[in-house]
Amino acid sequence: MPLRFDQVSGGIVVDPPLLLRAFFLLATCAILLVNFTPALRERFLAYGSRTPLSPPTKHVPRKGAVASYSSRLETLVLSHLDYLSSLQLPHRYFLHFYIVSVTLSLFWATVFLCGINVEAFLSSAFAISIEVPAKSTMTVGQIALGWILMSVQGLRRLYECVAFAKPSKAKMWIGHWVLGILFYVGMSCAIWVDGIRTYKYSPEPLSAPLTNLFIAKNLYEMHCFLMRSYI
Repeated sequence: MPLRFDQVSGGIVVDPPLLLRAFFLLATCAILLVNFTPALRERFLAYGSRTPLSPPTKHVPRKGAVASYSSRLETLVLSHLDYLSSLQLPHRYFLHFYIVSVTLSLFWATVFLCGINVEAFLSSAFAISIEVPAKSTMTVGQIALGWILMSVQGLRRLYECVAFAKPSKAKMWIGHWVLGILFYVGMSCAIWVDGIRTYKYSPEPLSAPLTNLFIAKNLYEMHCFLMRSYI
């Protein structure tokens, strides 16, 4: 179980790798459910340039006849779906995804470069107990490589949004925005979570000079990218 209650300590115990896998699996199932359900697909799936020119037809109950229970229930459900689908945000809010991605890349780089114990940090920050896997499946070098690739991706998309995005009246459903933010938060943790045991037993996890230099170089390039984006 990704989350369980410890009767001894009286607190919540979290298995970070399993929790992330459960999140991505549930998000995938939710997207598939929306895609294969016409009433949901026409209201929630399309966004931005993919939004149809004509909005989905809203359900209008028939008048002049006594509606059955199932008809009233259908009307109630569809009216709520119509309301939820009306909660729209500007499509330019896509920029927030990459701001979150770059910010978290900088944050985790600071945590690892300073040799902060990730398990202790998460436990104190969220008042939970962290269940560390018995064996780490990632080395420090692999985690550093994942961080670098994720940072480059976030920087590239942030730069594209700032430098090349054109003004648009396109909208996206607020659920897309929330799911996108959660996706990048999850991805920023997924690049190191399977190596959490490495950091638990490493007082100086990124002490290798080459690794420090490599990450410091990318931090500097990240700073330059951001500065050029707003000039």
